[in-house]
Amino acid sequence: MKSVLISIKPTWCAKIASGEKSIEVRRTRPKLDVPFLCHIYCTSVKSMPLDPYVKLHSQTGGAVDEWSGKVFGSFICDAIYEIGGDAIPPEFGEKACLPLADIHKYVGQHGYGWHISEMQVYDTPLELGEIGITRPPQSWCYVEEKEAANVNL
Repeated sequence: MKSVLISIKPTWCAKIASGEKSIEVRRTRPKLDVPFLCHIYCTSVKSMPLDPYVKLHSQTGGAVDEWSGKVFGSFICDAIYEIGGDAIPPEFGEKACLPLADIHKYVGQHGYGWHISEMQVYDTPLELGEIGITRPPQSWCYVEEKEAANVNL
C-alpha cells in the first residue's frame, strides 16, 4: 500500500501542526483513494528571512528548528477537492490560510485541496532515509507503506 510524502514550507508546517490550516492546496493529487497517509517533510528554515524566522521560532517554541529538513509529522488526507476557475468556495481560503486570489493565481484553472485530518506531530522528527527516501520531493511523492510502516505515530 502506498502513502505520500509532501514537502511543505516551515510557515505552513506550523499552521498545519497547530490545526489552523486544514486544507493544503496543490496543483496535482496522488492517484490514491482517500483516505491515505501523508508524511510531512518540513523544508529548511535556512532560506527564511530573519524576521519571519524569529516569529515562527517563537510561535512553535523552537520546534521549527527540529522540524527543518526532516519529516516532522503526518496526517490523514480524507478528502480531495477539485478547485479552479470560479469553483472555490469562500470558506476554502480560510481553511487553506490563503486569500482566494492567491489560490486562483497558484492553481490557475485547475488544482486540488487536500483535506488534513488526524494531524500528528512526531516526538522525534525523522530523516528522509527512515521512510525510504533519499531526497525531498519538489511537491510530493509516493512512499511504499512497508517503508513508512517503520514510523511510530
